[in-house]
Amino acid sequence: MSQRDQAGAAYLKRFYNLDWNDPLLYHLVLNTGKWDVESAAHLIVSAVSYLPPVEKTTR
Repeated sequence: MSQRDQAGAAYLKRFYNLDWNDPLLYHLVLNTGKWDVESAAHLIVSAVSYLPPVEKTTR
């Protein structure tokens, strides 16, 4: 784990008591070493199209 990743993990643990490795924190994970930027963007756009609509709030 890089020093930057360690810092991010420590931040989440300290302020939110969250484990960086918990898969429930993430909706989608892409290995960007396997996809070029354009292909990854298309995958993300496609995945977002399957999300339910966001309900408006009064806030």
